[in-house]
Amino acid sequence: MSLLLKLNLFFRNILLDFLSLNYFVKSDEAKKIVVFRNSSLGDFLQIIPALNMLRSLNPGAKIVLVTGISTKSYSNENQVNSISWTKFVEDNLVDSVYKMNDYGQKSIIKLRSFIKEFDPEMIVNLPFQTSTFFSSLKHLVFFRFLSMRASVYGIKLRAIQGIMKKYQIDNKVYRHAIYGPLEAVQEISAPQQSFDEYIHFNDVNFCEH
Repeated sequence: MSLLLKLNLFFRNILLDFLSLNYFVKSDEAKKIVVFRNSSLGDFLQIIPALNMLRSLNPGAKIVLVTGISTKSYSNENQVNSISWTKFVEDNLVDSVYKMNDYGQKSIIKLRSFIKEFDPEMIVNLPFQTSTFFSSLKHLVFFRFLSMRASVYGIKLRAIQGIMKKYQIDNKVYRHAIYGPLEAVQEISAPQQSFDEYIHFNDVNFCEH
């Protein structure tokens, strides 16, 4: 990675770290964890390895996934019953899913009330590989608005859009979309462990409905 790209990432992440340390409580252990990921179906399925890793690191924790995709189902003329996509992660990887119909004022206030009652000790944001600096800032502001001061992970940048794109692709700064969420969970555990054992879908029954 070139010096320019390294410096750019370094200073942006320094600011994000400063905000995280000053407005959130840092901890690598938690009994209650809230996970955020709002995306389309394909992006939703790509977080399954990260949820697998999070569960293995916190086997006794209560994990709640907050997502907007969970209100939608898939069906076609060959299927009589529709499949709820969140069934792929419920029970085996997370304890429950909080479904967001939209991001209107009423929905946000309802989510804020739920978060205050749940009182999580850890926040895990599962980012896109190309999440921007400003999207990370917006996530921090959003988490504070929800009255959360728990430790927060998944805010750091791993690539920068619009700068040396070809270089970042050639040097694997831009990686497969599953790695952004996996690296966010890896922030919780210091060792640089392999992701191989988490990148499987053996625990997911795609035929169950």
